[in-house]
Amino acid sequence: MIATCCAAAWGQSAQQVVEKVLQGYNSSNGITATFSVATAQGTSMGTIDMVGQKFRILSKDMKCWFDGKTQWAYSSMTGEVNITTPTAEEIAQSNPYAIISSLSKQCSLSMKTTAACYVVTFKPKKKGQITQAEVTIGKKNYQVQKAVITTSDRQSYTTTISNYTTRRNFAASTFVFNKKQVPAGTEVVDLR
Repeated sequence: MIATCCAAAWGQSAQQVVEKVLQGYNSSNGITATFSVATAQGTSMGTIDMVGQKFRILSKDMKCWFDGKTQWAYSSMTGEVNITTPTAEEIAQSNPYAIISSLSKQCSLSMKTTAACYVVTFKPKKKGQITQAEVTIGKKNYQVQKAVITTSDRQSYTTTISNYTTRRNFAASTFVFNKKQVPAGTEVVDLR
């Protein structure tokens, strides 16, 4: 009996692991987590609120709201808010769960396992901005722990996620630009 259970656990495919991640995420009623993003330019840390396709990122350097269609992004470097309608690939660079939910259908999947994690590699079937994404998923809870995204210009983004809180039940306004969360007089540029 133990051998059968172990064989079933080891026999999971990358697609089955991805489906379990999505099931957990979709039944979470919203998640808040801490994150860090490391790039060649440095590291940024903050919090991310997520539910469905929507998210809000709050950090010292950047604030970003996405309501499922429109994205508002504030950068302390430019001192302005840019409004865009991002592509699925652009969203995936901000929200690791977006890789799993929107890009998994457009990618071939492979997987390695460690004692505590599944490491699922997403390789897009068509050329685009993302050339590969490697997502580390906890075996115990099927939550994303880390995502390493490589882009066509050979840039790499490593996002690490921790301190999950579920059942957040966010108001819809959480994912829409809030001018009170940026400095007074910040210019808003509509790039749609």
